[in-house]
Amino acid sequence: MNTQVIPTKVCKACRQEKPLGDFYVQVRPGLRDATMTVCKECHRERVKRAAAERKRAARSR
Repeated sequence: MNTQVIPTKVCKACRQEKPLGDFYVQVRPGLRDATMTVCKECHRERVKRAAAERKRAARSR
């Protein structure tokens, strides 16, 4: 019988409970589980949006 518990965490962006493997590791003081507060999917979307915004801003200059 496999009674292993998979540790989970709630993403601050999408508010979904996901396994810790879905979060990037980030070692910082104050983070008790050494993972980012947003999941990998939400982080990738955030980075894409920021890059697009920087590109738009650079074009408008």
